[in-house]
Amino acid sequence: MTKRTMSMWAVIILSTAIAALAQRPAAVTHTFLAIDYDNEKLLEIGLDGQIKRTVAVGKQPHEVQIDAKNGRAFVSNTTEPTVSMIEISSFKHLEHLKSPYFGDTARGALPHGMAQSRDLNTLYVTTERYEKPGVVAYDWKTGAARKYIEIGQRGGHLIRLHPKLDRAYTMNRSSSSITVIDMVKEEAIKNISTPGSPIGFDLSPSGDLWVGTNDGAVYIIDTKTEEVRKKLMGKGTGNGRAYVSLDGKLGIVTHADGADAYDAVKEEWISYFPLENDQKATGIKHAIYVCFVPGSDKMYISLINASTIVVYDMKTLKEVDRWKLPARAYSLDLFTK
Repeated sequence: MTKRTMSMWAVIILSTAIAALAQRPAAVTHTFLAIDYDNEKLLEIGLDGQIKRTVAVGKQPHEVQIDAKNGRAFVSNTTEPTVSMIEISSFKHLEHLKSPYFGDTARGALPHGMAQSRDLNTLYVTTERYEKPGVVAYDWKTGAARKYIEIGQRGGHLIRLHPKLDRAYTMNRSSSSITVIDMVKEEAIKNISTPGSPIGFDLSPSGDLWVGTNDGAVYIIDTKTEEVRKKLMGKGTGNGRAYVSLDGKLGIVTHADGADAYDAVKEEWISYFPLENDQKATGIKHAIYVCFVPGSDKMYISLINASTIVVYDMKTLKEVDRWKLPARAYSLDLFTK
């Protein structure tokens, strides 16, 4: 083989290698978005526990809705009352979304839970203290509400949209119920009783709705029949949230100072493990937030009063890492780049 031939083959091999690298999908990067309640900011936190970026939001922020496709994050500011719209790429505050349904500074309706329509054009926002309780269907591109869905239940805290069915669900703390909303008509069609004041809920990969209540119960609602299919009891009680892992195997219901773990397949209680949430810091039994990362065997738990995110092994339920933060992280949501 001549030197010229060898050189030609080297060029071909190098070109092939470069083409293969170009076709390789970009690496997926995960970070967390969390609310710094005390300083009224949104934080971006890396999986190394380091705060990467911060941006100011509104007064008493509570929940985050991430729209990765449009590069937006929405933060509900409960007493301002507005919804902050953040551009994720620049981490800049773009606008305070306002509506008469959110109330005013004197009589805030407490805009709280949020979810988006499948086309991502509508932001659904619960109004926990509005005189006529319901959900605001908000066109975030035009900056105006296009409809108000009355549900007739008090304390609309959170809202979730079913990934396949044309249904949405609001969790009503004061009425101890879950409201089912027909998303085609955008009308409330049913209330499901969940005694004990529901405080957290999540949709499992199979489509069931797991609802945790203040008295320690978990109601599993079959979203096809829209009925409670099973009730489980844990050992913890008090303010918390409910989550089902991405693989549908583990259920976690948090409380002020611990968490109940459930086998989400067998639908039975496994154990209760304590969490050092330092209630002396505020005297309030704050909720504790959990987040899962795709492909990971770890779960991340924000201990609000302790200003800490703790990393747990999902199989052993043992702590494997701990990140001390400069402020309390109210919420913990996964952002995938």
